[in-house]
Amino acid sequence: MATRPGISLAPRVTPGTLSPMASTLPTTRASRGAGEEPPVRRSLLNHPMGLYYLLIGATLALLGLGLLMVLSASSVLSIRLHGSAYTLAQRQLLFAGIGIVLMIVATRLSVRTWRRLAWPALIVALALLVAVLVVGVEVSGQRNWIDIVGPFRLQPSEFAKIALILWSAD
Repeated sequence: MATRPGISLAPRVTPGTLSPMASTLPTTRASRGAGEEPPVRRSLLNHPMGLYYLLIGATLALLGLGLLMVLSASSVLSIRLHGSAYTLAQRQLLFAGIGIVLMIVATRLSVRTWRRLAWPALIVALALLVAVLVVGVEVSGQRNWIDIVGPFRLQPSEFAKIALILWSAD
């Protein structure tokens, strides 16, 4: 598109005025003042439990998103197998509830307790990994599950990951 000479599509800026595209907010640390943080970050970091609540909130948000994805991905299969679109999602919700209870218990334990649990957890996890070789059940071509009571199965490799993290952190 051709324009006439002397006509500009850019906003008009005269000396002493700010461009409409310019920000009036401070952009550098020096312009805010030395050591001054943005108000949102300052209030979150100054609160003693701010990061704790941020972590719990992020965990619960991811849990909710995961439950929604399970419902979306398994509803057709759930109707075919159980007659209801929500059966598999309800089972996942049950395990999520158990996980939330265990998460609350885990946050109440002291660091000293976690350190005392590191070695026994590692030994139990290794014993469960060996038990898979003897009493393991094959699921989808993989023999890495142990049948518990009823429809419940245990995958020892998941416990081994947590035990190894606890042991190596000590």
